Order: sequence, then structure tokens, then C-alpha cells
Amino acid sequence: GIPMKLLNYMAAARPVVSFAGSAPGLSHRDTAWLAADGDVRAFASGVLALLDESSLSERMGENARRFVQANHTWARSAQMAEVMYDRLLGSGKEGTR
Repeated sequence: GIPMKLLNYMAAARPVVSFAGSAPGLSHRDTAWLAADGDVRAFASGVLALLDESSLSERMGENARRFVQANHTWARSAQMAEVMYDRLLGSGKEGTR
């Protein structure tokens, strides 16, 4: 999943810059500024772009907050854990929650 630090920043409506491999499910210039893994120049360009473009920064921060609210709540985490345990126990209930 997504590192907890990123989720915390996103939940606070802060725009984030990340390497793509550390941000599964996020979209470039929508929910995060994504740089190719190991591309330090692209990462730095993202930081500068968000510092220079306040409207982009604000929009991405709000989109990130909505993403976290929709996909990373405690209720959703509990639901995913229940599905995993159902699979491990072979109860046949997977996908019913």
C-alpha cells in the first residue's frame, strides 16, 4: 500500500510528491505528483511545480484528501482485513462484504 506518511499528508489535504512505486493507486497531477522511480530530477521538478503553482497544489491536496476518505478509512481497512482472514480460513465468504 501507500506509506502512512503520505496518507497522513493527503488526509490533511496537503499535496504530495512521490516516486510512482511508493504510491500505488494515485494519479499524476490529480492525487499526487508522481516521478518515475529513482528519477530525482523529476521528483525535484514536482516539488518546484507545487511551490510555484498554488492552484495546482490546492487542487491536488483536496483530491488527495477525497482519495483517502474514499479508500483508506478505518472501516475500509477492517473490511479488507476481514476478507483476508476469510480467505485464509477458507470460509468461502470472500467478496461478500
